[in-house]
Order: sequence, then C-alpha cells, then structure tokens
Amino acid sequence: MLLQPRQLCRAEATYDKVKGLRGGVSHLRQEKGKGKPKSKSSNAFVRMPHELIGCHPKTLKGENIENICFSFNVGRCNEKVYKGKCSRGVHVCCAPKCGAHHAAITCDKLPSKNGKN
Repeated sequence: MLLQPRQLCRAEATYDKVKGLRGGVSHLRQEKGKGKPKSKSSNAFVRMPHELIGCHPKTLKGENIENICFSFNVGRCNEKVYKGKCSRGVHVCCAPKCGAHHAAITCDKLPSKNGKN
C-alpha cells in the first residue's frame, strides 16, 4: 500500500507569494505577466515646421519642462499670450543654446542659418 499525504481541498489551500498555492491546487491562482513595460520618458516623435528642423521642441532649463510654441518661432502665432505662453506652448526661441525671448527665425544660432542643416 502506497501512502501519500492527503490532498487539501480548495478552502484549505494556503497561498504563499513566493511559491504560489500550496496543497496541490497550484493551477487555481497563477500570477500573470505584467506586460510590456511602459516608458517613463516622453521621447515621442514631434512634428516640427521645416524652418525649425534641428531645434528643440521643449524647454530644457528649469524643473518644469514645457512645450515651445512653433508658431511663435516661425513668426505666425496669433494666440492670446499670458505670462509668456499661449495654448500651444512657451514663447521662447527654440534654437539650440539660445532660449531667449525672440523668434527663432530672427536668431543667429538657428542651424539652417549657419549652414549645418
């Protein structure tokens, strides 16, 4: 005669987080995979006007990283401005190493003006 331990019923089964269910009913609760990990940074592709290719789409200085208004940098923003920004973003120059309060088309640091484009 072969003696084996008594199999526990569903109510008697205890759950252990490390090893799963004990008592012969491990198929009842199996942890599922967590899926594809989500990215914490927003490195999404940003469409820019042709005149501003090579410029920054967001502010780089400060704690609050904000969008930059492309219409202002091209010279065509008609939105209402409050505290230096409109509904599209902040009104600063998007040329690399600039960030001053003028349009990028008038900036001498614009990559296309220096022939780097």
